[in-house]
Amino acid sequence: MGQLFEELKRRSVFKVAAAYLVVGWVLVQVADTIAPILVSPGPRNPGIRVPREVTVALGESEAVAEGFWSNYPKFWMWSQSLREFHQSEAFRDRVRDSGMLAYWRTHGWPDLCHPVGTADFECD
Repeated sequence: MGQLFEELKRRSVFKVAAAYLVVGWVLVQVADTIAPILVSPGPRNPGIRVPREVTVALGESEAVAEGFWSNYPKFWMWSQSLREFHQSEAFRDRVRDSGMLAYWRTHGWPDLCHPVGTADFECD
Protein backbone atom coordinates (compact mmCIF):
# COMPACT_ATOMS: atom_id res chain seq x y z
CA MET A 1 0.00 0.00 0.00
CA GLY A 2 2.90 2.31 0.77
CA GLN A 3 4.30 1.81 -2.73
CA LEU A 4 0.97 2.89 -4.23
CA PHE A 5 0.99 6.19 -2.37
CA GLU A 6 4.62 6.79 -3.26
CA GLU A 7 3.88 6.17 -6.95
CA LEU A 8 0.86 8.50 -6.82
CA LYS A 9 3.02 11.20 -5.20
CA ARG A 10 5.76 10.68 -7.77
CA ARG A 11 3.23 11.19 -10.58
CA SER A 12 1.76 14.29 -8.88
CA VAL A 13 -1.72 12.77 -8.77
CA PHE A 14 -2.51 14.46 -5.45
CA LYS A 15 -1.39 17.88 -6.70
CA VAL A 16 -3.47 17.56 -9.86
CA ALA A 17 -6.52 16.41 -7.89
CA ALA A 18 -6.13 19.36 -5.53
CA ALA A 19 -5.78 21.73 -8.49
CA TYR A 20 -8.98 20.35 -10.05
CA LEU A 21 -10.84 20.81 -6.77
CA VAL A 22 -9.66 24.41 -6.39
CA VAL A 23 -10.45 25.32 -10.00
CA GLY A 24 -13.87 23.65 -9.74
CA TRP A 25 -14.65 25.51 -6.54
CA VAL A 26 -13.60 28.84 -8.10
CA LEU A 27 -15.79 28.20 -11.17
CA VAL A 28 -18.80 27.41 -8.97
CA GLN A 29 -18.25 30.60 -6.98
CA VAL A 30 -17.95 32.72 -10.13
CA ALA A 31 -21.05 31.12 -11.68
CA ASP A 32 -23.01 31.64 -8.45
CA THR A 33 -22.02 35.31 -8.42
CA ILE A 34 -22.69 35.99 -12.11
CA ALA A 35 -25.88 33.93 -12.63
CA PRO A 36 -28.23 36.34 -10.80
CA ILE A 37 -26.89 39.24 -12.85
CA LEU A 38 -27.40 37.40 -16.13
CA VAL A 39 -30.92 36.15 -15.41
CA SER A 40 -32.56 39.21 -13.91
CA PRO A 41 -32.70 42.28 -16.11
CA GLY A 42 -33.98 45.25 -14.25
CA PRO A 43 -32.87 48.47 -12.55
CA ARG A 44 -29.55 47.06 -11.33
CA ASN A 45 -28.83 45.32 -14.61
CA PRO A 46 -30.56 46.96 -17.58
CA GLY A 47 -28.17 45.88 -20.32
CA ILE A 48 -27.37 42.18 -19.99
CA ARG A 49 -29.95 39.81 -21.40
CA VAL A 50 -29.81 36.02 -21.47
CA PRO A 51 -32.40 34.09 -23.46
CA ARG A 52 -35.14 32.74 -21.23
CA GLU A 53 -34.53 29.26 -22.60
CA VAL A 54 -30.95 29.33 -21.31
CA THR A 55 -32.11 30.65 -17.96
CA VAL A 56 -34.66 27.86 -17.58
CA ALA A 57 -32.08 25.28 -18.63
CA LEU A 58 -29.86 26.58 -15.82
CA GLY A 59 -32.68 25.85 -13.39
CA GLU A 60 -33.60 29.46 -12.73
CA SER A 61 -37.37 29.29 -13.33
CA GLU A 62 -38.04 31.61 -10.42
CA ALA A 63 -35.64 34.19 -11.85
CA VAL A 64 -37.40 33.99 -15.22
CA ALA A 65 -40.76 34.51 -13.58
CA GLU A 66 -39.52 37.35 -11.41
CA GLY A 67 -37.44 39.12 -14.04
CA PHE A 68 -39.69 38.86 -17.06
CA TRP A 69 -43.26 38.46 -15.83
CA SER A 70 -43.97 42.10 -15.24
CA ASN A 71 -41.58 43.61 -17.80
CA TYR A 72 -42.66 41.98 -21.05
CA PRO A 73 -45.86 41.04 -22.88
CA LYS A 74 -47.23 37.67 -21.81
CA PHE A 75 -47.02 36.07 -25.27
CA TRP A 76 -43.39 35.00 -24.70
CA MET A 77 -44.43 32.53 -22.03
CA TRP A 78 -46.04 30.18 -24.55
CA SER A 79 -42.80 29.40 -26.36
CA GLN A 80 -42.40 25.61 -26.60
CA SER A 81 -38.79 25.97 -25.54
CA LEU A 82 -40.05 27.03 -22.10
CA ARG A 83 -41.83 23.76 -21.37
CA GLU A 84 -39.93 23.25 -18.11
CA PHE A 85 -40.93 26.75 -17.02
CA HIS A 86 -44.60 25.98 -17.78
CA GLN A 87 -44.34 23.05 -15.38
CA SER A 88 -42.64 24.98 -12.59
CA GLU A 89 -44.22 26.21 -9.39
CA ALA A 90 -42.92 29.70 -10.20
CA PHE A 91 -45.03 29.77 -13.37
CA ARG A 92 -48.13 28.51 -11.55
CA ASP A 93 -47.65 31.11 -8.80
CA ARG A 94 -47.43 33.92 -11.36
CA VAL A 95 -50.52 32.70 -13.20
CA ARG A 96 -52.48 32.64 -9.93
CA ASP A 97 -51.14 36.02 -8.71
CA SER A 98 -51.80 37.77 -12.01
CA GLY A 99 -55.45 36.73 -12.14
CA MET A 100 -54.95 34.65 -15.28
CA LEU A 101 -56.15 31.48 -13.55
CA ALA A 102 -59.50 33.09 -12.72
CA TYR A 103 -59.74 34.36 -16.29
CA TRP A 104 -59.02 30.89 -17.70
CA ARG A 105 -61.63 29.28 -15.45
CA THR A 106 -64.22 31.78 -16.67
CA HIS A 107 -63.34 32.13 -20.35
CA GLY A 108 -61.60 28.87 -21.25
CA TRP A 109 -58.19 27.28 -21.00
CA PRO A 110 -55.24 27.90 -23.34
CA ASP A 111 -54.14 24.97 -25.49
CA LEU A 112 -51.17 24.10 -23.28
CA CYS A 113 -52.97 24.17 -19.91
CA HIS A 114 -55.82 22.30 -18.25
CA PRO A 115 -57.47 22.23 -14.82
CA VAL A 116 -56.45 19.70 -12.19
CA GLY A 117 -59.23 19.34 -9.68
CA THR A 118 -61.01 22.47 -8.54
CA ALA A 119 -58.05 24.48 -7.29
CA ASP A 120 -55.03 23.69 -9.45
CA PHE A 121 -53.87 23.41 -13.07
CA GLU A 122 -51.07 22.00 -15.20
CA CYS A 123 -49.40 23.21 -18.35
CA ASP A 124 -47.43 21.21 -20.90
